[in-house]
Amino acid sequence: MGSKHPWTKTVSLFLSRAGRKVKTLLFLLFVLFISTTSFAQQFTAKSLGDYGNVTVMEIQGNYDANNTDGTINAAPRQAIAQEFFKTHKDEYDFLVIFTNFDFTMPEGEAKAFYEGIKNDIRGIGVDPFDNTSLYGSNGKLQGTVDMGNLSGIITDPLDPKFEDTLYVLSHELMHRWAAHVKFKDADGSVSSALLGQDGAHWSYLLDSGGSVLYGNQWQDNKNNTFTSTIPQNQMLFYSQLDLYLMGMIGPDKVLPVLLITSPDTDPTQLPQAGVTVNGAARYVTIDQIIAAMGPRIPDAATSQKSFKTAFIFATQPGTFTGQELYGIENIRSGQVTRFSVLTNGKGIVEVASTPKDNIPTNPGVIILPTTPRTIPPNINDGVQWLAANQKSDGSWADLNQTTERDTAAATVLLKNFIATQAAYQGGLQWLGGISSGNMDFLSRKIQTFAGSGTDLTALTNELLSRQNPDGGWGSDRSYPSNPVDTALAIKALSAAGYSGQQAVSPAIGYLKNVQNTDNGWGSQDKGSTVQETSNVLSAFNQYRGAYLLDDAITRGTGLLVSKQNSDGGFGNSPSTIYDSATAGMTLAELNASGNIISQAVSYILNQQSGDGSWNQSAYQTALAVEAVYKATVDPDLSIKPQDITFIPASVTSLPTNVVINASIWNLGATSVPQAKVVIYGGNAATGTKIGEQTLAFPGQAATTVTFSTVINDGNEHFYTIVVDPDSLIK
Repeated sequence: MGSKHPWTKTVSLFLSRAGRKVKTLLFLLFVLFISTTSFAQQFTAKSLGDYGNVTVMEIQGNYDANNTDGTINAAPRQAIAQEFFKTHKDEYDFLVIFTNFDFTMPEGEAKAFYEGIKNDIRGIGVDPFDNTSLYGSNGKLQGTVDMGNLSGIITDPLDPKFEDTLYVLSHELMHRWAAHVKFKDADGSVSSALLGQDGAHWSYLLDSGGSVLYGNQWQDNKNNTFTSTIPQNQMLFYSQLDLYLMGMIGPDKVLPVLLITSPDTDPTQLPQAGVTVNGAARYVTIDQIIAAMGPRIPDAATSQKSFKTAFIFATQPGTFTGQELYGIENIRSGQVTRFSVLTNGKGIVEVASTPKDNIPTNPGVIILPTTPRTIPPNINDGVQWLAANQKSDGSWADLNQTTERDTAAATVLLKNFIATQAAYQGGLQWLGGISSGNMDFLSRKIQTFAGSGTDLTALTNELLSRQNPDGGWGSDRSYPSNPVDTALAIKALSAAGYSGQQAVSPAIGYLKNVQNTDNGWGSQDKGSTVQETSNVLSAFNQYRGAYLLDDAITRGTGLLVSKQNSDGGFGNSPSTIYDSATAGMTLAELNASGNIISQAVSYILNQQSGDGSWNQSAYQTALAVEAVYKATVDPDLSIKPQDITFIPASVTSLPTNVVINASIWNLGATSVPQAKVVIYGGNAATGTKIGEQTLAFPGQAATTVTFSTVINDGNEHFYTIVVDPDSLIK
């Protein structure tokens, strides 16, 4: 069966009664549980990164509070905690988890619940236990709080019901210390009369002083009757007894508490105002509690007063938008203040993200709420927004940890515009003054400086020195290889003009070997993604002339095209700007269908905000403008087999003169003054040149090129038409 561990869980229920609002009924379940390995295999948690003070994860599997057989479903909370501590320091007391989906709470109606993971305090009515190792912590983590689906939580501080949100969180945290204590009665017996619902909340008959853990407030009518008097802000405090159990005050600060003896009254009831009960008054002292429980150890002089909490947002794959972060941040700010108020300034709770040192990761993308655009989209407005939002030091930053990525993306784009050359030079200067951290940043830095006249030798050598024995690159030196960093690395080498096969050939081999069965690329636990597949295909396209990559490119392109959604955008689930822009640029490089690209461009343009940006993000705005620019502005000469026709369509006599017409499209808005078009009999490498013409190609139009040849035999004849064979057009 394996070793058993004590486990505590607190559940919050929201109930209603006629004539008044009742806050929350919360109760505690004491259970024993054994190892849940079989359930853990069905649940996965993958961190998407830290967004300000919130860690965002994608999860898959059963997240219900209980398993289908009624046992405690501990595996999801353990998996989330373990994933969190992979990248964060083990210095957290509590993890508070929000979701963007519904799941079954304990008892069905619960709004939130607390899971105790460790207790090392004596005298609070809970035996010591330590399950921290199951959660990836080495004795530090004390408990987790599940707050449920964020969509059902009031997050606006101006909404009066925001008070309920802070109340629920304060209530759940209080279950770390209360309510579990008993007291020694006058006859020497140990009594549990202080406790109410499920033995984990204060009794309905206790005057708890407005505790978040219920009880009541009673007026002694001096005739063996008592009337409950609940003020408007009832149940919003940590009582003296609560504060003692927390270690905030000593026993000398706890006054005797009124406890009504009323055999006919249910002590597990919810608090109510205006109710009169019959009974006898008695007062329970802190000395009676200590006589039964022992003194609190550590005492108030030495107990912990400062607590660190992490806020985690658990999402279903592909559903994170970023707009949820503001609501969670409101709760974070409110809780920090509320905890200080509840403890009379004696306690401090910090909600912050502290990553482990030297954990390099590819940056995430933050999405901010924006004002819808009421005028037609215009990429020039995006360019102007980028120039206006450059920092005084020359950088751009969506988040502090993405400054180099964001600056590189904006700098590369602004190089194309005469009006933003000062901003371009400022970006180059900032990038030149910093040392690149992880591989993502180093690769982008090399690509940004390519063509600027900067000597890239040192940067290129640094990149080469980080290559792993399997041919790939990881997030940093000695980290396991992954497709996205490897693709970015060889794209950077190409941009730098590096042609050494000793580095590129094994990298190509690595990427071919890790192509997934669905023909895309992505990490093992996430599957193929738009970003990774796009980056690998773009890298392969730059090397397809020197390596056998056509099959891998064809299969990968099919997977990427399948990621286009009905709205024209691309995404692993909903469409996103960054996925749509990256996929659109890659498919344009691969000469994919113009309809696919035009739909992606339309999606991108329709998402532009009123201020000209895309989601007020330098990174996403740069990607969006670049994608639209390349698809609609840059010259883009295109020829496909279906654009070639023959007159006559079939040969009926020999010899026959055949006229070959080729419709060559310039998909971009910029005209090409002249470009060469060559026709070969056979393929371009080994065939015979039949003709060559140099023509002008207006923007966003088709130009017909005509060649003629003579058919002298009845064999099959193949022709290849090459546009711009010398690659003079960008």
